Amino acid sequence: MKFNHLLAPLLGVLLLPCAYGANVLVNNNFEAFSILSSGYNTAYNVTTNPNGYQQSFGTSPTVSRQYLETTTGMGWLTTAADNRIEIWQSGHTGVPSPQGAQFAEINATTSATLYQDITIDAAGLVDYSFRHRGRAGTDTLQVTITYLGEDGVFGGGDDVQMDQKSFSTGNTAWVLYNEQDKFTSVANGNYRFAYTALASASSDLSLGNFIDDVNFGVALPIPEPSITLLGGLGLLGLFARRRRA
Repeated sequence: MKFNHLLAPLLGVLLLPCAYGANVLVNNNFEAFSILSSGYNTAYNVTTNPNGYQQSFGTSPTVSRQYLETTTGMGWLTTAADNRIEIWQSGHTGVPSPQGAQFAEINATTSATLYQDITIDAAGLVDYSFRHRGRAGTDTLQVTITYLGEDGVFGGGDDVQMDQKSFSTGNTAWVLYNEQDKFTSVANGNYRFAYTALASASSDLSLGNFIDDVNFGVALPIPEPSITLLGGLGLLGLFARRRRA
């Protein structure tokens, strides 16, 4: 019984993340569909390629493919005139995915903005996180979060930029960026969460700025274990060892 009393406060701390809010983005990890599900084919054909990709690059088994933003499950939109979004398979040209089997490159054929317009149901402090990596060297992207005002429409005249920040990352490893308490959301407010490529080591903005594991919402859990959590787990192990002894 004494052991249980000792554990109760600690377990309460460890279970706090369960009260956090949920990510509001769709297809945040670019895994909504497999880019290999229709097999490798260099030509766009809606019959043989049910996912509707327009172009393929590389050779089997590792490829990258460009899809129309209207592809079922895509979730993301682009300002590019050709409406293409590029998804990479883990390991393509030697770049591993930081999680899962796929990740995205911000631009496909031209410089553009990759974004989602979403609704945040609750009022609260907004967080976001993502993983970023350069392609040929150090690439720089910009995250812009815009409140779409009472009309809920981007460019409707009452938009308010809530946050904007740039991030630069090399091509030797993925880096996790975790931004906490950026602003207080409006309940049932519409927001645009957007990525724009600012610079590429190749000097071509359509080449570079890989992203994955994107999260955006109110009171999101921290993507990686905190020191407090790791310490708590260590204490749990210590208590367990003492009890067995």
